[in-house]
Amino acid sequence: MKSPSELKVMARRQWENPTLRESRLLGGASVWPLRLLIGRPSPRKISSALDEVKQHIEAWRQVRIGRVIWEPVRYRAASSPVDIPVAWTFSKPSDWIEAAGESSVRQEFQSMATLVEKTACEFHSLLVRRRSLWLDKPLDEVLQASRLAMAISPGCAQGQPLRTISLEGIDTKFFERNSRLAP
Repeated sequence: MKSPSELKVMARRQWENPTLRESRLLGGASVWPLRLLIGRPSPRKISSALDEVKQHIEAWRQVRIGRVIWEPVRYRAASSPVDIPVAWTFSKPSDWIEAAGESSVRQEFQSMATLVEKTACEFHSLLVRRRSLWLDKPLDEVLQASRLAMAISPGCAQGQPLRTISLEGIDTKFFERNSRLAP
């Protein structure tokens, strides 16, 4: 029996996992809807801590992000079936991001969406998995670097160092600052 705040923490931890992040953001429609299980209160909990169960149910009624799945469950201690929240579902990535409940995650997601939209598909997995490559850099520089990477090919400098050629309006300082991106 998990509370909305516990599942928000779980959504945030999932965002930090590069493999999950990549599969959910680049995995296509087969990943969605996403379903996080809440769990049902035990019969013992219903009979011994009814107020706690009521608070749990009320907390889930207040959730406005995604969709909470409810099921009627019969308990001996109750005269009729009790509607219990059993799962929290998200139909799209933006719901999952909102559920994480942190502005930093929302901001990263928006930046990531811009990068994925404006870069070649060869970079998408790298940009989603390894946020450290671009997180502290201006997005326009990252986009410029991706355009440059697509513009160069073996032999394009005709034997000269890459820093001596001018492509995409990039000078020598660019290569020095972004050496981690070079092969």
